[in-house]
Amino acid sequence: DPSNYKAALLSDMAYEGNTAVEWVLKQGLGKPNVILIRGQLGSAAEIGRSAAVLKAAKEGKLTIVADGTGGDSWSLEEARKVVEAAIAANKDFNVIYAENDGMAQGAVQALEAAGISHGKDGKVKIIGFDFNRFALRNVQAGYWDADMQCSPRQAAEISGWITSGNLPSGIIYQKEILLDTATITDEDVTKWG
Repeated sequence: DPSNYKAALLSDMAYEGNTAVEWVLKQGLGKPNVILIRGQLGSAAEIGRSAAVLKAAKEGKLTIVADGTGGDSWSLEEARKVVEAAIAANKDFNVIYAENDGMAQGAVQALEAAGISHGKDGKVKIIGFDFNRFALRNVQAGYWDADMQCSPRQAAEISGWITSGNLPSGIIYQKEILLDTATITDEDVTKWG
């Protein structure tokens, strides 16, 4: 209820999903075959990040070959199981769209155990979310292909509002970025990781 706050600084989960899917569609894969690994079902992040994939699938721009979840804890282990099941079922896939960095790491563990190449010049493109430092290093090394930012330094911005006494009004969405192996720098990792 807007009466409960003067200003709210939020992450735009739909923007994150749309940006990530646009990136997937620009990878020259033809019609991508995607393993979708969702976070906690019904959470704002899961809804926003999944909506873009589901819409692109409905429009025939990509195919979802497996759809699973990392559960309530966005679990690395549960994400690994989703990919292991897709591999065991001989699913043909070339993208893993993992809705957080830990789940992307679990997915990669399953690929490595099965001897499936991934990342830069690999068979499977990996995209995660959240900009954890380890994830950005994985992107920089070409081990993953991309990572989508979430919640960049919100506390510092809100603190600035309070300190200055210049509170904005309403909901403000903070700008978020996607970094991939072609664009990431050491400075990005230091600044955002």
